[in-house]
Amino acid sequence: MRLNPVAKAAAIILQTKCPFVTFTSGRRDRWAQAQAMAGNVAVERGWIRNTYMRAAPFETWLDQHPEAQTVEQLAHGFYGILTTMPDADVEKISKHLGGNAFDILPIVTTQGVPTAEGHQVIDVIRSLPGLDKFLQKEGNLIRWHAQFHESAEI
Repeated sequence: MRLNPVAKAAAIILQTKCPFVTFTSGRRDRWAQAQAMAGNVAVERGWIRNTYMRAAPFETWLDQHPEAQTVEQLAHGFYGILTTMPDADVEKISKHLGGNAFDILPIVTTQGVPTAEGHQVIDVIRSLPGLDKFLQKEGNLIRWHAQFHESAEI
């Protein structure tokens, strides 16, 4: 997953305490970030607005390209934006870009409610050293995302 030390240590703790957990994402490059964003926008067009604080360039592009509906079309558009941004700004888009976040497969019922194992995972994540934020939803989509401070006691 190519995580930075704090996030890597947290992932190891989580995997040790909950060996049934499935990691779905770690560090991303610009293209992988564009694809991840596109996959969510293809499901829910307003996802970026509801998820990212620095969403304006992506929202503008979406407004200017209503024909872009597929993951591939959206990913190419988002990638174009990400490639024009300075590294410092790109890393403010998502902690994944700096290796300070990972996503895991939500452990929920068909109604989206965490199962007993899911609650166990949530409890462990919330106790991880260096945790900055844990999300169980991004926009209106069920996504489990844990992000970490770049430096912390591990």
